[in-house]
Amino acid sequence: MAKYLAISIGPIFETLRPARSTKALWASSYVFSWIMREMLKKLLNDVEEEKLEIIDLTMENKIAFQEHQGVGLFPDRFVARILKSDYSDMQKVAREVMDDLAKMITKNLNDDKIGRAHVEKKRPVHSGNVEKGAVLNFLFQYFRILSVEMELPEKESNPVKLLTDHLNSLELAATRPPKEAFDILGSFFENLFYNDLIKKGFNKDRFPSSPAIATSMFKHTMEKAYNACLKTLDDRSTPEALRQQEFMNALEIEAKDSFKLCHKYVAIVRADADNMGHLFQSRDVAGKQTLANCLVEFSLMAATEVELYGGITTYAGGDDLLFMAPAVSLRKTKKGDYVPDHIFLLMERLDEKFKELVLDEAGITNEDLDKLAKEKKSPSMSYGVSICHYKYPMGESLEIAHSNLFTKIKSPKTKNAIAWNLTKHSGSGFGVTLQKHTSVFAAFQKLQLNNVPDKENPGKFLSSVIFKLEDLNGLFLGTAGLANRDVHFHSILYNNFNEKIHRDPKDEQKLSPYLRDVLALITAVFDEHPLPSKKEAEQTKQQIKENLLTVYSCLRFIHFLNSPSKS
Repeated sequence: MAKYLAISIGPIFETLRPARSTKALWASSYVFSWIMREMLKKLLNDVEEEKLEIIDLTMENKIAFQEHQGVGLFPDRFVARILKSDYSDMQKVAREVMDDLAKMITKNLNDDKIGRAHVEKKRPVHSGNVEKGAVLNFLFQYFRILSVEMELPEKESNPVKLLTDHLNSLELAATRPPKEAFDILGSFFENLFYNDLIKKGFNKDRFPSSPAIATSMFKHTMEKAYNACLKTLDDRSTPEALRQQEFMNALEIEAKDSFKLCHKYVAIVRADADNMGHLFQSRDVAGKQTLANCLVEFSLMAATEVELYGGITTYAGGDDLLFMAPAVSLRKTKKGDYVPDHIFLLMERLDEKFKELVLDEAGITNEDLDKLAKEKKSPSMSYGVSICHYKYPMGESLEIAHSNLFTKIKSPKTKNAIAWNLTKHSGSGFGVTLQKHTSVFAAFQKLQLNNVPDKENPGKFLSSVIFKLEDLNGLFLGTAGLANRDVHFHSILYNNFNEKIHRDPKDEQKLSPYLRDVLALITAVFDEHPLPSKKEAEQTKQQIKENLLTVYSCLRFIHFLNSPSKS
């Protein structure tokens, strides 16, 4: 028999949701990684590291235990095989870590030398005369640290799943955190500037705020003016909302016409790998540890990719990512110049890194992948994305991203997909779930290259195309179920988009390259989501509407990328 230990910590989402600033979001996420890391350090201790054989993350990769990584690397769940019977008592270890955290929080809240953020008067703030005993008591009530020990047969094929199922049961029975949770943690995360937790984990001089993240591309095109505008955000005596508005106004004046509507929007992305449990199960012990090492390398590289893009990663635990990034950015080429970049291209690069650093490096062969594909267990990355105005409540945007990933992708067991929403400043919005590596996604990506007719204003041209298409809904409804559907779709566009700008400059008998790409998107959506039997008239009509909604959502996002700031 073999003995195993599984640990789970929480409540994660309830802790992240109240965050109002990027600093607080990062810290409220990082604290869980810090707690897990500190518990494992105490369990392993520096002398007898052979006490535990880590399954989900091997200790051979010491980089995960180093300070100042700039991102949390330890997951909220951890499974290990116990190699010695005299390992540390989990409850004792948890108490010691909570005591260390209580000391840190108490020390920082009582330290007047640490700067304080401007906060609303109605919000309670703990500062000075905070007793460690009260903080420790609160931490014990708030944080949920659960552990399971099990003895399993040596030949057990998937100990991680068995232990995870037990943790799931324990979490269902766990009590909810106290309502006043964010009084103490909020003061520590949100009110204090650079508390000790942040100093230990973050590797930069300052946290970029939401508007700084949204506009980070301008540091490449107008660095001096951009840095001058950033100084507006440093006046801590002024309410943050006012500082952010002044920053945006100053930058818009400096950037002139290059400042677009999309530069006021930030994306929160929640990513998770598909079928990794099945992949771990198919490996032998050495293969599991190799795969785990590869996931650590991927985490660090993913955080680097996000940073290069202009974002900030709050958590990168193997195959699980949480980051904030601008909706649009610039990417430096090998020649040294910059080309347009956007959030979907960033996720495409993360997919490439996942294949390169996880699948290829772990020795997952094409034969392995073919076998997994036949079992419908192919490893891939899926993303829940929420793109919102920088003034939009961060907790609500995080909730949308979380729901997109776990409700629209994981629950219906859709794999290798991106579920995204764009919420406008007015509160209205749109979005859709797209499977990657499909003709629909390829058509969507191609349209984002902005191949509009020369001398045309992209925003106005795209707006006119969308409005015209929506007016033609009835024609699409009437022809989508016909045998020669694609011919009818072409005729609808050709006959209704009949101005000179809608024709190919080289051949006026053809649609313009851009409208041909729009047509390719429409036909790809209907190919990927075929209509039900003609006998099911109502379901057919509903499917047509859903398909058109997918088309319009894609086109509206492209319009969003090209709209002037005053739209």
